[in-house]
Amino acid sequence: MNYRKHGYKKTCYRRLFIVKTVHCGICLLLIFLMIACSGTIGKFKTAKQVNTVQAYDSFLEENADSNFIAQAKELREKAYFQLIKKNTNGYNGNDVYYLAGILDTYLEEYPKGEYRDEIKNLREKNWFDMVIKIDQQDGYQSYLNEYPNGQFVSDIKKRKEKSQYKQAVKNNSPNDYKEYLIEYPKGIYASEAKKNREKALFEEAKRSKVPNAYEQYLVEYPKGIYKIEAKKLKEQSWFEAGKKKNSPTGLDSYMTEYPQGKYFREAKKIREKNWYEYATQQNTIDGYNKYLLEYPHGKYYKEAKSILEELWYKKAVFLNTIQEYNHFLARFRKGNFSEDIEKYKEEAWFQKVKKSHTVKEYLQYLMIYPDGKYASDAKDAIELIKFSVARAANTASAYKKYLSEYPNGKYVSEIPTVNRPAEKEAWHYTRDIDSFFQYNWFINRFPNSKFIDQARELREKKKKAIDHLSE
Repeated sequence: MNYRKHGYKKTCYRRLFIVKTVHCGICLLLIFLMIACSGTIGKFKTAKQVNTVQAYDSFLEENADSNFIAQAKELREKAYFQLIKKNTNGYNGNDVYYLAGILDTYLEEYPKGEYRDEIKNLREKNWFDMVIKIDQQDGYQSYLNEYPNGQFVSDIKKRKEKSQYKQAVKNNSPNDYKEYLIEYPKGIYASEAKKNREKALFEEAKRSKVPNAYEQYLVEYPKGIYKIEAKKLKEQSWFEAGKKKNSPTGLDSYMTEYPQGKYFREAKKIREKNWYEYATQQNTIDGYNKYLLEYPHGKYYKEAKSILEELWYKKAVFLNTIQEYNHFLARFRKGNFSEDIEKYKEEAWFQKVKKSHTVKEYLQYLMIYPDGKYASDAKDAIELIKFSVARAANTASAYKKYLSEYPNGKYVSEIPTVNRPAEKEAWHYTRDIDSFFQYNWFINRFPNSKFIDQARELREKKKKAIDHLSE
């Protein structure tokens, strides 16, 4: 139904009524009779016989100076009134403003007319009857807006309240009951509406299965008749919502809310499983670290640690740095890949040393790996570096220093003759060094020396001293 205010025009409604009520054939006949009749009296009688608004309008237009003008106007008003009543009684639509507009045409044309009060009463009665027939909230409100002090206000207000409550019951919506109670806090159906609203709110929460819906019920009805069931269902909905997320932290909200809850143990198991599945899906060091951090003694601890070790192993081998190998060994010193990592680490150490190629680096390698795979290579490299230093200096003292360390070195033959120490000088130098290896070098170097017997004797003493220490 359209309840907007209409802008009505008197002439439009008049034309509508005439078209509806006047039979064309009869009107034409009577008009011809009026024309045929001679004199004002005959014309007036003809208008009275026809007794329509159109007939009186024709008479008044053609006989402006007639003595029957006043009487014709009265009869026209009465005919207009009867025409309006006839049209309103025959209206079957639902547009209350349209019907009121028909009656308003009379009031506009005859603001002080004889039938004014009757028209006003009819207008209000029609409005009342139509909104009752339609039985809708906005219809009842339209009457109250139009007639705030009308004769049917009390009845309309009761019907409006009843209509709103019926609609709330039909929809069975918590909001509809709430709107009714806001409108009628002490209404006829207020007590029943409160009970129905509580039930509807609880049923709505059950349908939604959302924790917040149960929370809303419990906040509004902390002592409600469904309180116990609502609390149980709220906990269950928290648990089910967490399970549905199927993520490591999905059940955290439930477990925080219900540390002593009915589903806490089950939630704890599911949470650990979700964490482990998350780690396997990610298949990263970070993923398994997070699981082990959350569950250091968990159900999947062994599997997680084994996979984590393998991931660390692959990372260390891929990066191939001493730092990464150290990181691995710090975590998995006794792991399945520790022996391989130690080998890779030594390899990385030696490659690093080779690249720098300094005595200091080689010595550092030998200190860490005295019996290592590349110990012999490291020692040879040190000797080469030291000989290279002596050769670069190309002095007797430089070569003497090299020979003191490597009397039987690989590069002794490459020392120029002029820079080789004389027998006497070599003997004095050997006596100063006074070591088994130095005496051995002298004997091999000068087999025909006059100091050969003394050198052998001293070498033997040094050997016995070494043997004694070894015992």
